[in-house]
Amino acid sequence: MVTNLSNELADLVKNLEALNAPVLKLLNPPASEQILIDFFSEYFPGSPLVEDIRDIFLWHNGTIIESNIPVRKSYLFAEFLFNSIEKIQKIMDSVESTYKLKKNGFLPIFSTGHGEYLALNLKDYSNKPETTHVYYLGTWDPECDLYTTIYDSFYQMFVSVNACFKQDVYFIDDKGLIDINFTKYFEISKKMNPNSDYWRS
Repeated sequence: MVTNLSNELADLVKNLEALNAPVLKLLNPPASEQILIDFFSEYFPGSPLVEDIRDIFLWHNGTIIESNIPVRKSYLFAEFLFNSIEKIQKIMDSVESTYKLKKNGFLPIFSTGHGEYLALNLKDYSNKPETTHVYYLGTWDPECDLYTTIYDSFYQMFVSVNACFKQDVYFIDDKGLIDINFTKYFEISKKMNPNSDYWRS
């Protein structure tokens, strides 16, 4: 079944292909349904495996992250890489004392590789997937809360990302790595996510 999210993921691939983005060669094969079921049972007992979450990991199980590969090569968009289920498990185990991901039901789907994350609150998302925000989780910026809304919904995040690609926010720099026009990135993302606090700073 083709979903709205799967259409946006297909568009994202086309946008990355148009730039010949390095991340295309670093996407992992899809996760299995059983891996997803086992992960949710252990880390989010009682939370259902929502269709869009299942679909993104059945699309690809994150990106390859290795010490000999510059982290920027793994960025899917806007300085964030797509975490595999195995990477998410490691993140959740290692930063629980700071972010309380398990306690508060946050799934860190994307990360910078430097301690910041984009996460969904699964307790909210399982009830209202169309209106549950994506949160930016970070400790470095005193202007931001530990959890700061950044996209008005999970679906709207991909719509916004694709809009940025189509309006030439992203480009390949002289090192062959994906880079970003931050001014246009903020302008477009703020306009498309008026109910999220991240863009108001």
